[in-house]
Amino acid sequence: MRILLNLLIGALLTVPCFAGDGWKVFSRPFPIYSVAPYADGVVYGSAGGIRIKTSTFDKVYMANNGLETSDFRAVVTSPKGVYAVSEYGLVASLRGDLNGWTVLNRSYLSSGRKALPDQSKIVGNVIVITFEDYIAFFDIDKSKSILSINRIGDVSFAVFPPKVISVHGDYLYVSTGKQVFRRKMAWKNLWSDMSLIDPDSWERVETTSEVYGMAWKGDSLKMYPKAGTWSWTEDGKESSSVQDSSKILLFGKKIKESSLYKDGKSIIKWINTYSNGTAYLIGSEDVFFYSGGKFHEMGVRASYELGSAYELALVGDGAGGVLVGSSKGAFAYTNGSEWSELRYYDERGYGNMEAAYSNRMKVLSSLHDGTVLYHIWGEGFYLYSKWGRERTHFLTPDDGLCMDNYAHSYTVTAGTTAAPDSVGFLTASADTNGYSLVYISRDGEMSCLKQVGSMPLTGAILVTPAKNGVDWDVYVSARESPSASSSGALDIIRISPPSKNGGRLVKVSKKTLHGLDEGSPIDMSLDKKNELLWMVTTNKLGYYDIDQDTIKMPASVSGLSGAEYTSIGLDPHHNVWVGTTAQGVYRLSRKGKSFDTLTTQRFTSRNGMLSDAVDDIAIDPEMGVLWAAHEQGLSWYKRNDLRANESFMTDSATTEVLAFPNPFRPKIHRYISFDFLAEDATLSIYNRGGALIRFFRGEDMYGGRVDWDGTDKSGKLVVPGVYYYVVKNSKKTKKGKFIIIH
Repeated sequence: MRILLNLLIGALLTVPCFAGDGWKVFSRPFPIYSVAPYADGVVYGSAGGIRIKTSTFDKVYMANNGLETSDFRAVVTSPKGVYAVSEYGLVASLRGDLNGWTVLNRSYLSSGRKALPDQSKIVGNVIVITFEDYIAFFDIDKSKSILSINRIGDVSFAVFPPKVISVHGDYLYVSTGKQVFRRKMAWKNLWSDMSLIDPDSWERVETTSEVYGMAWKGDSLKMYPKAGTWSWTEDGKESSSVQDSSKILLFGKKIKESSLYKDGKSIIKWINTYSNGTAYLIGSEDVFFYSGGKFHEMGVRASYELGSAYELALVGDGAGGVLVGSSKGAFAYTNGSEWSELRYYDERGYGNMEAAYSNRMKVLSSLHDGTVLYHIWGEGFYLYSKWGRERTHFLTPDDGLCMDNYAHSYTVTAGTTAAPDSVGFLTASADTNGYSLVYISRDGEMSCLKQVGSMPLTGAILVTPAKNGVDWDVYVSARESPSASSSGALDIIRISPPSKNGGRLVKVSKKTLHGLDEGSPIDMSLDKKNELLWMVTTNKLGYYDIDQDTIKMPASVSGLSGAEYTSIGLDPHHNVWVGTTAQGVYRLSRKGKSFDTLTTQRFTSRNGMLSDAVDDIAIDPEMGVLWAAHEQGLSWYKRNDLRANESFMTDSATTEVLAFPNPFRPKIHRYISFDFLAEDATLSIYNRGGALIRFFRGEDMYGGRVDWDGTDKSGKLVVPGVYYYVVKNSKKTKKGKFIIIH
């Protein structure tokens, strides 16, 4: 397989080597919203992080680098440092070692107002931040907001919002489009400027047209009816690019380079020039470096290329990893460190696109042997082998197959799943008379139960062997309409597998359950041990109790309210995880033995997640990882208790107990890890004299791994030397030794 993306390792990702917990994010640092000069290069803020690019340094910073989000609308630089403003006004500063960022203030987040792209300025210790309907003044030395204003002169920003600001000397200029105002600012002592809040302290600046762009040529203010960037050298040579312009000027010369234009219009929004004759020319999706009369494309090295991720499907080969579906119709496989080549459908004017989001599609599935099924809304089903490397079959509504046509030559489903026989898939095709249940073998053979559904359309689908050990129980989210918020029900269809009926599906029984306030489940996950089918609608969480044959909702879920759900999953310890549209991911745990009362733990961009808007989640028990899909890309969260370890320290175990790194150097390594342990085991660590140094059991053993930082019970680092460990449960005892070197 040609590996496109050995991406986001090193420069683009920061990952702990031996830690039990850790975040990675995968995203493209585009579109670009703001650009500022930095050394001999630039720093820019984007929807996918902040990038610094110079002649000797190139790094992208995202939520997991201390930023707490990855969407930044403004960056500013000064002798004091580099500062960034997020979409909703979080203010962060670049650390001196360039390894990460420090959040200075979160107070603006509560307003819910967005910061205007590229409309923040820094003067001394003050950052002026322009929001949708107010302007804020922030003190970087005190990390506090000085003041916010919502009107100037006779203009209310609620009626005429600010469009562009500019600073020149002691003056701040603000345009609301039709009017321009200015005010003399006491930048060095703004805290004492008692009249700053007075709208009448601003004076009007005469204009001849609406103003959406401002620039300074020496001490002369230039005002323009369109947004753009303008600068002049000392001898008056202009560099500029204007919105919708057919002309780019660089050092006074018109640039004809075709890559800088699209359909005859400039794609460049920012031009940063340098005294040595070089320049950076940047658009919302493009970065070019000009030197020696030539333009060099400066896109991010090994950039994440999949785009908007809306769906995740675990692979079942025992090694872990996920297939990721994109709204542009592509999918790829990743194990967290490398990506497969992107796979596309044959574009015929259809595609999942926005339907993927609005209908909460779960249409990407795989078998243990690497066979992949992918449905394209309206077009049909694609079968691939080798985890998507080779396409083997394309099944369309016009092939004379049994799938339904929701419209003419237009087949629709929102869910697929691997069948229990591991040689085929279950899905459904929409029909106005009730959806049909469809079985697709890995060889492309198809069989159907026609119009068996209680409603025309479907959402998620899940299948499991029935209790009788012979049949399959198929759980189908039935919908009245394609929308994820449609009213609906849960259909439970027991079928006889095709292998027992000459390749045909045969219905044994069917029942329809209405619950969760008559909503249609958009995602489901099965807890086999407790015989519960967990599910979410867009606004309800509940479960089908298989033993009692009823749908229930927990009476109390502390810490979770007002969420719109997108996805659900279960970890090996039967905790429920849910993804939401704006509140990140929640982990729900039983309070006691009952599922009626749940406690929550929340994970958001403040923890390192790429975005709080989550389109899908998947829990990978092989790797011990939570995956989350976002419009900007992917998040990867590794923690020990997400890993399944039922086979560890058993006769069928494929890996023995392992301690690494050995030797352990606490000043270099964060941890020494003891891996492949049974959860019911204990771990004892002894020094050379036989004294017990540390003892681990119970929750310490979750996931079959213990990470020890080399400290004793009092928190002091132990002395260097030889140490011994004993891992013991009721069945086996494993012993070993390791060395600690300071």
